[in-house]
Amino acid sequence: MFSSSVVVWYLLYKKAVKNEMNVLVSLYSQFKPPHEWQKLLGERWIPLLSVGLTLAFIGLAFFIDNLNIFILIMLILNILDIRGNNLIRQNLSNHFRDKKYEPDDTDLHKVFIIRRRLIAENYWIIRPQIERITCMNISTICVFVFYNSNYNSNIVFGISFDMETTRAVSVVLLCAVILSNEIVMGLWRVSRDQEIEAVDVDQGESDRRRVETAG
Repeated sequence: MFSSSVVVWYLLYKKAVKNEMNVLVSLYSQFKPPHEWQKLLGERWIPLLSVGLTLAFIGLAFFIDNLNIFILIMLILNILDIRGNNLIRQNLSNHFRDKKYEPDDTDLHKVFIIRRRLIAENYWIIRPQIERITCMNISTICVFVFYNSNYNSNIVFGISFDMETTRAVSVVLLCAVILSNEIVMGLWRVSRDQEIEAVDVDQGESDRRRVETAG
C-alpha cells in the first residue's frame, strides 16, 4: 500500500514537472527562444537533478519499511528539489532581464507572452518556494528525531509508547508533512494554471478575430 503511494507521488511529481516545462516554453517568443544550453546557470546540474530525483523516488519505494532510511532519502529529495527550484528562479530572472529574449513589437503574441511571464514570476520567484521546501525539511527532521528518541526510550512528554505505536505515530506525522506540502503546491499550481488558461483563451480569441478580419 505505502509503496503504491510512493509510485502515485512520483507520477504526480512527473506530471507536474512536465506541465511546468510547457509553461516555461510559453514564456518566450517562438521567433526568439533560448537555445544556448551552455549559457544556462547550473546547466551541468540539470541531468544530475533528473537522475537524482528519479533515484530518490526509487529509493523511497524500496525502503518504505525502513523509516529511518526513508526519511533520509526524503531529505535528499527535498535538497534536490531546492536546487532545481533555485536554478529555475535564477535562469528566469536572467532571461527576463535579457533584452535578447524579449518578444519584438512585431510579435503578435507579445502581450500574451508578457502576461505569462508575470504569472511565472509570481509562481517561481515571488512565491516562497524555497521556504516551503525548507519547512518540509525541518518538519521531516522533527519526525526523524521523534521516531528515534521515542523509539529508543519509549517515553515522550512523560507518556509511554510501545514500538509499534511509535512507528505508527511517526508514519502518520510523515504522511501529514507530505500531504501538507502537496496541498500547498496543488493550490499554487491550480492558481497558476487558471491564470495561464485565461491568457491562452484571450490569445486564441485574439488570433480568431485577426483571422476573421483578414478574411
